[in-house]
Amino acid sequence: MKTLRLDDPDSQDDLQTLNKLISSTRKIVVLTGAGISRNAGIPDFRSSSGLYKQKYSNGTINCRELFDVSIYRDESTIRLFNEFMQNMYYQKVKCAHPTKTHQFIKYLNSHKKLMRCYTQNIDGLERRLGMRTEFDQLNDWNHIDVVQLHGDLNTLKCSRCSKKFKWNEIYVNQKGAKEDAGFLIACPSCMEEYKKRQKEGKRCCQSSIGIIRPNIVLYGEEHPYGEILAKNLSRNIIRNPKLFLIFGTSLKVNGVKNLVRKLCRRIHRNVPDGKVAIINNTKICQSVWDTYIDYQIVCDCDDWCDYVESCVPRLSQEPKQQKKRCVKGSKKNSKNEKTNSIKLQKWPEHECKGKRKARQLQNPDALENERTKDSTRDRDCKRIKREIMVL
Repeated sequence: MKTLRLDDPDSQDDLQTLNKLISSTRKIVVLTGAGISRNAGIPDFRSSSGLYKQKYSNGTINCRELFDVSIYRDESTIRLFNEFMQNMYYQKVKCAHPTKTHQFIKYLNSHKKLMRCYTQNIDGLERRLGMRTEFDQLNDWNHIDVVQLHGDLNTLKCSRCSKKFKWNEIYVNQKGAKEDAGFLIACPSCMEEYKKRQKEGKRCCQSSIGIIRPNIVLYGEEHPYGEILAKNLSRNIIRNPKLFLIFGTSLKVNGVKNLVRKLCRRIHRNVPDGKVAIINNTKICQSVWDTYIDYQIVCDCDDWCDYVESCVPRLSQEPKQQKKRCVKGSKKNSKNEKTNSIKLQKWPEHECKGKRKARQLQNPDALENERTKDSTRDRDCKRIKREIMVL
């Protein structure tokens, strides 16, 4: 693993190698950490001035403990956690703006160079640039640009039914909640179901009512979409990305370390000229990552993005839209396509179910022959559609 610096003459050849790869490839995977949001005013975790160095509630608890799932064992720590996260949202995240690194990732996506961006951040700043982050089902995976590994602080959810809410839906509509940040709020959806069961005379208990909490994943807690993430990460790895860029993270979280190792192994094994680079202000452990990462660029993430854009200026330009090819006699062809499509849409189906059932009872062999003809007809129909598309 080579250590590079932007102002070091000996690093320029390797930096230019990365620039050429960014310019040429369309298979880039990005991983981001809290370091890319520092310039937006959101503190990171492990730096000298990060959240983990701070004490909270008169020194009785540190911020590292606030991000552990064990805080939900005691009501007092739950109140501290809610107060801390509400202050972080209203004072930091809500008023923050995307940084140069966020914009750089957006450029990669606009030029169709980005396969996927995985982020450990909970600020959701990528979404403010129009990048898609939300998904619930397996089919939604292809429609998102950024995978939020640790959740999103911009939304709240119920600890029991997992229904999501916006901050203003809870902290504005609930009386007194705005003044008391540590106030424990019952889930409106669970309360509605509880009252409904009471009216119907069904059995109900207070434990069936969840409390509202930030929609983030804490240490020691399983990701709600863990299985979907694992399956689709494997799909991305199989596609053999050519460049893996890691921004603003010290690579200390176990799950993220495993993700990085898998991607690095795949790139070095299957892509001859593939590269892995980490851009961060602080160095990572050389002995741990030497066989996985090719370049360690020690600088501010935004400074490196400015450098790349100066070397690859077309990256920051809007991509040109490809014009549709015009075919001679387009009007005539379009009419033919319309008539053909109408004929294809009106392709006669088989006999109605009642008559078909009667024929099946009378002559089973005839029905089997009819099914064979139907399958042949369907294949012909698909072939004709393909030919029309070629025209």
